Amino acid sequence: MPSYSYVPETGASVLTPSVAAFTVTTVPRAHSLCGPLTYTATFEGTPVDGDPLSFDPTTRTFTADSSDPNIINTSGSYGVNA
Repeated sequence: MPSYSYVPETGASVLTPSVAAFTVTTVPRAHSLCGPLTYTATFEGTPVDGDPLSFDPTTRTFTADSSDPNIINTSGSYGVNA
């Protein structure tokens, strides 16, 4: 995942480019998967809830948007599980 910087109280900022699509490889190759992949985005190990990050699984893009001045000059890790 690329480094992503955002300054609170400056409006929404969309992470571009989007997160790459996941590829599933199964062994053996014959399988019966139960539909499309579901994506769970996290910030600091917790599912995102819209502040400071939200995630759109259709476009695989993160959006940062927060008015919390307490997170200025802090950093955290984010990720996506499929």
